[in-house]
Amino acid sequence: MISQKFARLIETHSDELCRRWLKEVQNHPDTLTYHHYPESKLIGHIQHAFAHLSEMIEAGSRERIRERYEQLGAERFQEGFPLNEVLKAFILARRLLWTFVQTRGAFNMMEVQQMIEIRHQTLLFFDRAMFFTARGYEREAAIYKKVASL
Repeated sequence: MISQKFARLIETHSDELCRRWLKEVQNHPDTLTYHHYPESKLIGHIQHAFAHLSEMIEAGSRERIRERYEQLGAERFQEGFPLNEVLKAFILARRLLWTFVQTRGAFNMMEVQQMIEIRHQTLLFFDRAMFFTARGYEREAAIYKKVASL
C-alpha cells in the first residue's frame, strides 16, 4: 500500500511539481516540440498524471494505465510530437518527482523501507505508462500510414 505521506506530499505540491516540469520540458534540448506547445494543454496532462499517480500506483491497474496512456500516445502522434520527445517528457517527470520526494520527504527509517517499495511501484507505473504511450503512438502512426497510402 502506498504511503499516505507520499500521496499527501505529491497532492499538496502538485502545482509546484507541474510548474517545475513545465519549465523543464519547455527548456530541455531533447523536447523541442514541447517548447512551442500550448502551456494549458501541457499543464492539464501533467496535473492529471500527478493527481492520479497515487491512485494508479495503489490500484496497480495495468488496464487503466493502458487505456489512459495508449490514448495519450495516439494524441501525441496526431499532434506531431516525435515519440522520443514524448518518452523524454515522462523521464523528466519521473526524475522531478523523485528528486522532489527525496529533498522534501524527511522520511524516518521505517518509512524508508516503504519508500523503497513506493519507488518500485512508481517506476513500474512510469514503465507501463511509457510502454502504452509508445504502443498507442505506433498504432496511430500505422493507421495514418495506411490511410495515407490509399
